[in-house]
Order: sequence, then structure tokens, then C-alpha cells
Amino acid sequence: MAVTAVLPTFKRPSETKRAIESVNSQSYKNIDIIIVDSTPGNTIENIAKEFDSGWLTYIHSPNSNPSQARNIGIKNADGDYVAFLDSDDYWEENKIRRQVELLSQSGTNTVGCFCAFRNESGRVFQSNPTENLQTDLYNGNVHVPTSVLMVSRHALNEIGGFDEEIPSSEDWDLCLRLSTKYHLKYISEPLVVKHRSEDSISYEPNRMEATYEYLTQKYDLPDSAKSYFSY
Repeated sequence: MAVTAVLPTFKRPSETKRAIESVNSQSYKNIDIIIVDSTPGNTIENIAKEFDSGWLTYIHSPNSNPSQARNIGIKNADGDYVAFLDSDDYWEENKIRRQVELLSQSGTNTVGCFCAFRNESGRVFQSNPTENLQTDLYNGNVHVPTSVLMVSRHALNEIGGFDEEIPSSEDWDLCLRLSTKYHLKYISEPLVVKHRSEDSISYEPNRMEATYEYLTQKYDLPDSAKSYFSY
């Protein structure tokens, strides 16, 4: 099972290098990485050149938003599965191996999985998924940031990838659309370390409010969903 890691980045050179190193250090080796760099200039490109070009693809796409960058990565991916990694996060060394093992034992309607994560202080964030992921997402019972996701490339293409117009929470929207057609499995082991960057758009209250308003136009959201977009 081949896996392509998609790493969008914007103005985070040291964090991006750390993220690339965490992919390079995976115990599962049938993996390549696509970096989609929205940063003007060549700072990130120079970092990418420090790694094996046969394993890493660098794409410069100035001023792309995160969803556009991830979709570029999906379009250029060769792996059977695509695993996403935000540039300020990093993976534990067995992250991809554990996900591949789980998916190789799953039914045909299971197209991906996600895992628990921890912050840099060591606090673990668990989800409580049921068989109805759509309801779980509405009720805020699951946390599915992009860095914990690995999904079949075919399924991603089937649903049209990430919504490029959404102000934020594109991970929530993607999983909601996946959940209407497919099943995602969960690993309770924290296999990702998430870093809360000061420039992260996910923690801007105004942007989150705009996201909720956008999604209420897109879906018939229950009132319970609003808690997910309240920071």
C-alpha cells in the first residue's frame, strides 16, 4: 500500500523542516511526500533540497489557501492513500504503519482512518466516534484535524477534495462529506503532535464564525454543531 504525504506550508521554514523529518522517519517506508509551498520566494524550496529528491516532490504555488494547496497535493499524488500533515505539526514514527495496518484489515467501504493526537505539552485529545460519524461531527464528539487523517486517494477524488471556498475547518467539512458515503476508522493511540501556532487560521474567532455561517448555507446544520466552531 503506497502512501503519499501532502504537506502544505506558508512561511514556516523551521516547522516545515521538522514536519518533513517526521515523514522521513516513519517506520513504514512505502511513502513519498509532496510539499505545496504557498510562500513567496525560495526559502522552503531550499529546505526541500536538503532531502532526497526521489522521495520528495516540491510544488511552488504562491498565495494558495490551505484547501487549494492540499488539492494540488491530491492531484499530484501517486499513493493509494493520502495522509495530510500541516507544516506546524509532526508525526510519531509509527503513525503511518499503524494506519496502514488498520486499513489493510478493514472492509471495502472503509476508505480511511484518523487517530488521537497530543499537544506539545503532552495533553492527549481523544475522540469518541460511533458508527455514525456524521452525527459525531455535528455534536463535536470527534476531533479530526487534517494531520491525523489518511484517506483513499480514490475517495478524495470522488468527493471533490477540499472545499476551496470555506474560511476554515476544511477538515471538518471534508470528513462530513466522506461520512455520507464511506466509513472512517479510529485509532485511540496519539500518533500526531499538534502545535498551536499564533498564525493559525483555525483559532481566529471571526473566521470561525464566518465558517459556521458558510456551512449553514451549505448544509442543514443542527444547533449542536455550532459548539465546534466556538473558540
